[in-house]
Amino acid sequence: MKHHTNKKKRLLQIVACIVSLYCAILLVTHYIDRSLSAGNDGERYGDLTGRFSAKYSIKYEGNVYEYREKQLVNILLLGIDARSDTQYSDGRYGSQADFVLLLCIDKQEKSITPIHIDRDTMTDVPIYGPFGDSAGSRVMQLCLAQAYGSDVAEGSKNTEKAVSDLFAGIPIDYYVAMYLDGVSTFNDALGGVTVTLEDDFSQLDPEMVKGRTIHLEGKQAEIFVRNRREVSDGTNAMRMRRQRQYMDEALPLFLERTSSDLDFIGNLYDSMSEELTTDMERGFLINEAYKYSRYTCGDILTLAGTHRIGEDGFVEFYPDRQSLNTFILETFFE
Repeated sequence: MKHHTNKKKRLLQIVACIVSLYCAILLVTHYIDRSLSAGNDGERYGDLTGRFSAKYSIKYEGNVYEYREKQLVNILLLGIDARSDTQYSDGRYGSQADFVLLLCIDKQEKSITPIHIDRDTMTDVPIYGPFGDSAGSRVMQLCLAQAYGSDVAEGSKNTEKAVSDLFAGIPIDYYVAMYLDGVSTFNDALGGVTVTLEDDFSQLDPEMVKGRTIHLEGKQAEIFVRNRREVSDGTNAMRMRRQRQYMDEALPLFLERTSSDLDFIGNLYDSMSEELTTDMERGFLINEAYKYSRYTCGDILTLAGTHRIGEDGFVEFYPDRQSLNTFILETFFE
């Protein structure tokens, strides 16, 4: 009889432990639920109100500005100063970004603001050691950010970070990087681009004489938008002027092809598959390109600033800080 009594006691103790553990779980769960349901100000986190408001704001001259998160998409276009078949003997990617264009796409206004950024812009660039370890940042020409990485993708992400920091930390959603040989492929897919030569390129191509209006085909397009040391005053500023001239002429052709041929962008992407690197999936890129091709594209903008010759003898571009701040606030914030 005593044996049965002891068994009952043990059974009751086990049941009591289980009930106690269950109650403890309920109390902890209730406490956690209350903690997650209310912040320090009593606001319920479970309420969707305000969940999708701008997450990034900056304070400038006593005013707070919020990034237009739901309205904007920023895409960075890069022109790499290497060909798609370039081999690096030391195993480290080392090219530069000779062309940098940020597309600020406003989905609400259905507009595109192209921002042409000087490759020689002096700004903070993230740098890395030989084994890929972060070594902080250093003020240098923006184009050099591309050299930090094992391949063009890593270099492009590093350039993306540098451009973001230049513009007060705005998010850059995607990048598209094109090798040198992609220029001719793109140009010929448009059927060629007609420009009037304001500089003389005859030492590179005898047909490209100053003052002549020429229909650029094949290698001529690359010569026009890339070469600078043998042309005019040899500066990147003059090359940027030619690049904008080319884009002004190429854009209407691109839009015409896009509207008249639904397969144009897909075919163009496929023909440039070896000459492009991007973090956008093929289908997504094609859909976005068609959607944005119906938006209004504004004039190509550049940053105000000053060019100087650095201690190493290379040109450096210093943006005007006041002008840059105003531009950033007006373009990306509200």
